[in-house]
Parts: sequence; C-alpha cells; structure tokens
Amino acid sequence: PRQSGNVNAYRRTKGGRPEIKRALFMAAMAARNHHPTLRPFFLKLVANGKKKLVALTAVMRKLIIIANAKLRQQHQLS
Repeated sequence: PRQSGNVNAYRRTKGGRPEIKRALFMAAMAARNHHPTLRPFFLKLVANGKKKLVALTAVMRKLIIIANAKLRQQHQLS
C-alpha cells in the first residue's frame, strides 16, 4: 500500500497482459456509458465515494466475470 504519514493513496494495478488491459479498459468505458447493468453499478460506486478510475476497474473485473461465465456456458452446451 502507498501509505506514508497521513497519506492513504489508492493502490495501482500492475502485472497482467497490457494488451488485454487496454482492451478491457476501452470496453469498460463503453459499458459504463451504455450497458444496462454495468452503468448503474458504476454510478453506485461513484456515489458511494469511489474514485472514477477505481469504479472503472471494478467494471473491468465484472466484464471478465461475465465473459468467463458466457464461455463456460457455451463450453457446457457443446
């Protein structure tokens, strides 16, 4: 954690594949504006005091969860 004295800064995300992170970031930006489920999720996080970038990261994680669930469902059907 980035803590020093009275400063309690947000942690940065690191690691992972940069190409995937860029694609997820752009998808999350579109989802926060237009997706009927993820938009209220994003707005709720911001209303609760989260920074917009932190809320957008949460949307990115939700997109991964949704994609994995759809892939799992598709794999079970075939």
